[in-house]
Amino acid sequence: MLALDIQHVRMNQHADDKAQALQCLVDILVEDQLVSPEYLDGLTAREQQSPTYLGQGIAIPHGTPQSRQYIQQTGIRLAHFPNGVLWDGENTIYLAVVIAAKSDEHLQVLQLLTKALNQDISQQIQAANTPEQVVELLQAQPATLALHEQLIATQVAAQDIEDFFWQATQRLKQHHYVECGFLSALNPKHLIQLNEEIWSISAHQQVLSPAIAIVQSESPIQYQDKNLQTLVCIANNDQMDLSQLNRLLDIFFNPEQSSQINAEQDAHQLAQLIGADIIPD
Repeated sequence: MLALDIQHVRMNQHADDKAQALQCLVDILVEDQLVSPEYLDGLTAREQQSPTYLGQGIAIPHGTPQSRQYIQQTGIRLAHFPNGVLWDGENTIYLAVVIAAKSDEHLQVLQLLTKALNQDISQQIQAANTPEQVVELLQAQPATLALHEQLIATQVAAQDIEDFFWQATQRLKQHHYVECGFLSALNPKHLIQLNEEIWSISAHQQVLSPAIAIVQSESPIQYQDKNLQTLVCIANNDQMDLSQLNRLLDIFFNPEQSSQINAEQDAHQLAQLIGADIIPD
């Protein structure tokens, strides 16, 4: 499978127009013995069919099926144009991901770049100074936070704090947000009281993707001489959407809303109260 590699990034390339940029790209491919010089005809013909601009200052030029005869070895190279190149008469690119593929491997590159295209990184791409920065930008995961009805458990027969931790972890594991080891990372010493009978706990070990599980017991338990009925369990990592998390915490900090949450014993209704994704009726 094609992959992004810092060794394949060429920084500080310069071209006055697309034609010069395509020649620059072919020169790089030829130098690395991926194609013969005639591959330029394939790149040019493909651009005449429709420009290969993807978005966020990125293009993925590649040849036509007829030009595959000029490919000596499948591969990709990344060329960074800090001054930009007008690509389709309207959009300027700062990075060209040129593909030499004997079949449809360019679709793999599209998959690699999909997440990057969901973010506004064009200025960061332009300002990048090293291959490491370019690859990191393309591989960056967008901020996210899973919060849906399937992660909410109500009327749980919890006898102690470990029951809460176990219930929350099971839901997170079931939906593949955490893996084995997350439960042992939940330390009762890190519990925080958000409001009356509502507490939170957070851990980052063994987290696959940020998510929140909510466990509500049939009746409150005693913890540190205080009541605990609702646990907000946060599976945290570097991709956490902090704005969405803060919005949720504001709900729990609000006395009126927290009272409604504690009084609600139906997961579907509780999901609606906190703005979580719900299962359609």
